[in-house]
Amino acid sequence: VEWRGVHLDSFLVHYWHYGVIHPQDVEQIILRWSEHANRNHIFSTPFLYQAMGASDYSGALTLPEVLGEFQLARQFLYPDPFKGVLARYLHPSFSEAIMDIAIYPVLAPLTGDTEQLISHELEDAVEQARQITVERAMAMEIKKHQQAFSQGESSLQGVMSEIAAEGESGEALYATIYIFRLEDKFVKFSTTFPSRIGDPLVSEALTQLAVPGESALMKELRKAL
Repeated sequence: VEWRGVHLDSFLVHYWHYGVIHPQDVEQIILRWSEHANRNHIFSTPFLYQAMGASDYSGALTLPEVLGEFQLARQFLYPDPFKGVLARYLHPSFSEAIMDIAIYPVLAPLTGDTEQLISHELEDAVEQARQITVERAMAMEIKKHQQAFSQGESSLQGVMSEIAAEGESGEALYATIYIFRLEDKFVKFSTTFPSRIGDPLVSEALTQLAVPGESALMKELRKAL
């Protein structure tokens, strides 16, 4: 089994025959391999991360269970080690109020300028938001852009942008995006509400958040960058 050309798992079967291969023998070989695959969960996302030497988001990631009135609703591990994990927080009374925290590796040498890295990442996120508004025929206004954001209890620095969009029918959307770097990971907060609501939630989250350190996969990859 391979992922993008990288070997993940092998299963060897010795089969003795006398010049004739019977269909039932082939079925038994396939059955044995299927049992091996199911037993080791080789098509699962956690197996992919482990086999690739990627970060252990299940065991080494600490997320707050509650942020203000928002509650951690679900956590999704992308089937791609370079995309990491997404945690979604929902408000019990307002279904459209959502905060996502995405944590994923920096695909660049760690010796680079952190301010430039997070600024570029935020620019990409804003451009993605712009494309969504274009697809939905909405007018987008950037209310704040590339503003510095600091967490009061630490020296951690990030950047943020606040966006508003409105459609011809009067439909209005808000989005605030914050980008930080912790360890060798980007930490991206995305909300569906203005920064006056998001700012204290992000500050609270940063005091409780802990991310995995640099993985063996990313350490080797960065040597080639």
